[in-house]
Order: sequence, then structure tokens, then C-alpha cells
Amino acid sequence: MGKRSDIAVSALTLCLLGAALADRMKFHMPGPDAAPYHQRVREAGARVPYAAGNWAGEDTELPPAAVAMLHPNLVISRHYRNSQTAHLVEFLLIQCSDSRDLIGHYPPRCYPANGYLQVRAPEPQDWQVQGLTIHGTRYEFQPSRLPSGFQWVGTQVVEDFMVLPDGTTCRDLQGIDAAARDRRKKFFGGAHVQVVSDAALLTESEREDAFKQIIAAALPLIEQIGGGVKP
Repeated sequence: MGKRSDIAVSALTLCLLGAALADRMKFHMPGPDAAPYHQRVREAGARVPYAAGNWAGEDTELPPAAVAMLHPNLVISRHYRNSQTAHLVEFLLIQCSDSRDLIGHYPPRCYPANGYLQVRAPEPQDWQVQGLTIHGTRYEFQPSRLPSGFQWVGTQVVEDFMVLPDGTTCRDLQGIDAAARDRRKKFFGGAHVQVVSDAALLTESEREDAFKQIIAAALPLIEQIGGGVKP
């Protein structure tokens, strides 16, 4: 399980680096004073519980270079282990104070660029979590090359969505790009959320359970991120 988990964290980290490199040459103009909002987001992030139903979380570290290059306001990166099956899933939430920093953080770009093959077409997903409809996308990737010392791992299921500061969620870069072009929204940023699991280890029922319980635990934070500007 450790090897599989390391690969998943490595893939998420590579996505962060890809996002940062895509945006590093952009010129950031000053925007409206959103500092109090971003402070509230950080405070809400600190309150996300480690217990999520049958899943128990443990923080994982992302490389400091990746974090520094992405300019995040908030990062939550955790393993969640099921207390009954011992299976692991990975949870990553990146919230940036400038939505342009999220434009390159997109699975169909960063996973293939770092040795993963997309093995199925993206599937639009609508999840219901405690009354909130989340619009996202499910991806599946299989590693085609791995760093020295890593054993082969199976297909990774990436359940992915974006949270915008007007309270909406979106499936892909279209919503983030629109927010980046909107002077009223772009400095309130946005968030990218992923729940990653091994296709062979979890049943579909377990995968749905993990997603819903972990996202439910993070829901007050997601609602805080969505409270930056009026729709």
C-alpha cells in the first residue's frame, strides 16, 4: 500500500508543478482587497476534521518547491484510510488567491505529461453531498513509466472538481478560465479538489462512500470558498 500511496502523492505533486510552470510567466496585477476572505478560508481549512465516517485522515507533505511555485492560499493533502478495509484514498484541496494559478492544474494535461496514460474518456459526474450538487469529472490514468525504485501500480481513479468563489462548482478549466477573466472574481481565487483511489482496490460502492464522506467532512470549507462573491 505504501508504494501505491507514494505514486498517487507523486502524481498530485507533479500536477502542482505543471500548474505552476504554466502560470509562472504571467503578470499579476493587484486586485480588490480579498485578504479577509482568504483569511477566513485558511481558518476554515484548519477546522477540516480528520475523521470522515469510516475514513481516518493523516496529513501528507507536498514538496516545498511545488507549493511555493503554485502560490496557494491553502493546501490540504491527506491520506484517508478506511478503518474496516484498510484501503487508502488520497485527498487534495488547493485553494489559490488568484484563480490564474489554477489554470494549468488540470488532470488531462499534467498526468500524461508525467508518465500517465489516460485509459478512459473523461466522465462527467454530478455528486450529491448533504444537499449540495457538485459538478465534476472522473478520470482514469495508468502509469506508463515510473521513477526508479517504484513498483508497478494499477489504474488511478481521479474524481475531480473546481470550486469557484461565487459558490458554483465546475468540471474543468472552462469555469476557472472564466473566473480568471472576471475582474470581480479572479482575486478571490478558486479551489481544485481531487479524491484519488486505486481502481483495483476499491469497489465502486467503496469509492462513492469515500468521496461522499470525505467531501462531507470538508463541506464547511468548500462553502467558505464559495462565499467570496455573489453569483
